[in-house]
Amino acid sequence: MIRSAALGLAFVLAACSTTAPSGTLGLPSARQSTGAPTASPRTTAPPTGSAALPSASASQTAATASASPSATATPTPRVTLSPADRATVSNVTATQLFLSVRYSAAMRTEIACGGSGQPSRTDGAIDYVLKYLSNDRALDEAIQSATQASITADCTTVTFLFGVAAPSGTFTVGASGMVDRQDNAMNETRNAASVTIADQDRPRVTSAASTGDRLTVTFSEPMLEFGEAGGAALLGNYRLDGNVPAASEIACVDRGCRSVALTMRPGVLVPGRSHSLGVANAIDRAGRNIAPDPTTLSFTAR
Repeated sequence: MIRSAALGLAFVLAACSTTAPSGTLGLPSARQSTGAPTASPRTTAPPTGSAALPSASASQTAATASASPSATATPTPRVTLSPADRATVSNVTATQLFLSVRYSAAMRTEIACGGSGQPSRTDGAIDYVLKYLSNDRALDEAIQSATQASITADCTTVTFLFGVAAPSGTFTVGASGMVDRQDNAMNETRNAASVTIADQDRPRVTSAASTGDRLTVTFSEPMLEFGEAGGAALLGNYRLDGNVPAASEIACVDRGCRSVALTMRPGVLVPGRSHSLGVANAIDRAGRNIAPDPTTLSFTAR
């Protein structure tokens, strides 16, 4: 009888142990819930005797925060500068062959810092050559003819190598729309500087060529169009086969007067015939005569 009662009590206790919560002192049950899970199942049982533990949702929040990339890698904040603290053009240097512009801060570039390449067309980049202008059209032509740009290793200076020679003289060169490496636009009230370009050599007549009735004479640098001592656009300074050219018009082809075109009267230039052209008293913008003076070239009419 006692043995039967003991067996019945054991059966009841065993049934209770499989259906009743296993937690004590307010601990959550380790038995899996039949509702929608709110957190990943715990793999480690809570310590016995704990009075309180975070809820499953709080544990999930903590785990999510620790795994979030923003919690482990803080992005570099963008530094926004006031207009007075933004980058400026600090210096401009130039010769008849190149122009260098230095900024007061590291700037955006398309060409890698410390490298060189073709001038870019990237907005905000200091190697965007078309964003530079001066107070002289002939200098603008030289700047915009640049075939190469170089950036210093600290990203503060760009140097452009010209395709055609710049004039000599004192000029103002400015930049527009440049941006620093923190995406701050430059200070547009301090975006220009003065530069003096020294005359390096006496100008030379580099070529003479004709197409139809048009004869074009090219010089090594910008020339004075008209002057008391002489000019590149004065018909009397030319001789075609020993005579003043029978031309109806003479004019500079470009703003720097690096090339001069003579429009000859019909029949003067015969295709296939060789001609001699003499040039004298042509002077550059520094007032220096061509070398040699006079210069004589031969060309074949086309």
